[in-house]
Amino acid sequence: MTLVTKSPGVAASGWEPTPPQERVEFDGDLASRFEVFTARATEEPVRHLLSPEVQTALMALAERSDIEIVGDRVFVLSRRHLPMAEPAYWEWVADLAALVSVLEARGRAEQPAGLADTDSARRTRREALFAAPKGGRAAAMGCLVPLLVGLAAAALITKITTG
Repeated sequence: MTLVTKSPGVAASGWEPTPPQERVEFDGDLASRFEVFTARATEEPVRHLLSPEVQTALMALAERSDIEIVGDRVFVLSRRHLPMAEPAYWEWVADLAALVSVLEARGRAEQPAGLADTDSARRTRREALFAAPKGGRAAAMGCLVPLLVGLAAAALITKITTG
């Protein structure tokens, strides 16, 4: 199964499903945020895995990521560099691990423990983790200072060599 994000703030990946994967249609918010692909033979198990509770968790945790499940492995692919030194990154990884546990339990037809996204501070840190890098004045100064130093050096060298 592959879930490809349709998040507006994320650049397109250009990924195309390979046969025998085909698009699986879902209703509601999941359809507006992800494209889901799987082989026709696994469509019903995929629908079972993607219960409304799991869909809600996916949209909260991985809306800006692609997800691929191959056998018993789950790959979460971010479309931008994430700072692994940030505590928010590791909180996100822990939240994804809880989601994977729920997916495993549903795959074994067990009753999974609930997923709760009630920590608003944690949600805010996760959103900041995926936010676009800030440019602004500091970035402009970081570009202008070397440019000005380079121009001054070139003028000085020209003055020295031409007398």
